[in-house]
Amino acid sequence: MTIRGKRAQQPIIIGLVVSASILAISTLLASTQNLSILEQNIFTTIFESTNQLYSLALVITLLGSGWMVLGLLISLVIMKKNDLALQVFLLSSATYVITQFMKDTIARPRPLELVSSLASRQYSASGFGFPSGHSALSMVCALIILPYVSRPWKLGIILGVICVGLSRIYLGVHAPLDVIGGWSLAIVVWSLFMLFFSKNSLAKKSRKP
Repeated sequence: MTIRGKRAQQPIIIGLVVSASILAISTLLASTQNLSILEQNIFTTIFESTNQLYSLALVITLLGSGWMVLGLLISLVIMKKNDLALQVFLLSSATYVITQFMKDTIARPRPLELVSSLASRQYSASGFGFPSGHSALSMVCALIILPYVSRPWKLGIILGVICVGLSRIYLGVHAPLDVIGGWSLAIVVWSLFMLFFSKNSLAKKSRKP
């Protein structure tokens, strides 16, 4: 690999190290099966903020669902972006499998089970809380698509990912640490893919004038 190719990988390596560290720390904290005072305060502040955003949150949270992934795949195939469609399929599938494995292994309850004094909303979710699958899926798909869209779209996609995470907290199905864990997991998965399976792509980009 050329020097420029190695330089192109440096931001990805840095992102991998940072996100892996955050994932490790958040996993360790989540394994205690408790909410820290700080996390509980953040959760209750968002969860109890207002009831007026409930319908909007139900729509936003879909941006991190399997339906979003399916819609994105179909759109990319229609646009004949088969390479991107394959990346979305592989990385979203890997992210989903790892997320489910971590949920069952860590077995962190949903936040409303840990803060019993709060009344739940109508929206519910099954299984364990850490990490947030919706947050992870929205993040990994965003990372794949971001290099190929214009700046206004980039800002919109980033805002969408943040809003998905906030919607999961607002709906009461995830604590803040669950969302952070989902985001960091997605960055780790994407970074590993870019480093080990896209070396040729990075090398081509580095040779561009």
